[in-house]
Amino acid sequence: LQSVADAEILAVTSPTGGHARAFAAKYNIPNHFTSLDQMLAMDDIDMVVIGAPNFLHCDITLKAAKAGKHVVVEKPLCMNLAEADRMIEACKRANVKLMYAEELCFTPKYVRLKELLDEGALGKPVLLKQSEKHDGPHADHFWDVERSGGGVTMDMGCHAIQFFRWLNGRTPITTVYAQMSTS
Repeated sequence: LQSVADAEILAVTSPTGGHARAFAAKYNIPNHFTSLDQMLAMDDIDMVVIGAPNFLHCDITLKAAKAGKHVVVEKPLCMNLAEADRMIEACKRANVKLMYAEELCFTPKYVRLKELLDEGALGKPVLLKQSEKHDGPHADHFWDVERSGGGVTMDMGCHAIQFFRWLNGRTPITTVYAQMSTS
């Protein structure tokens, strides 16, 4: 694989009957499954992208690594540090890559901002500030802390944390201030 243009989506899975089939039909994906294990058994699959509820990220990653597949995980990476450690170890043991997919780090306008920062065109950042707002989660599991991993801070705050780490060249964070509201 030389570039994203060379990538091909070979399969999609969803445990909800009909979802994977409809998605595959809509986007001309040749294979669809209701069983993750069946999809992971496909030899042609090199990498899986996990866009599942937060509480499933760790288990899916462990299965994918065991099947020898590289893993890209949508935010947040997982529910807690213990799960993160398990995921990292499983991928190391299987010699596959594990990537946390923070979409802000791939958005063209922010990629350009990062280039300008790296070139020194904007000086050295001393304060990074971010705000996110929306009307609420789109799925029931987000309302359940046991399945979401920590509510809005985990669901939306993870964007800013990774984005700022990336913009700031992974310089260690020295102070953090957060202001939160329900209005």
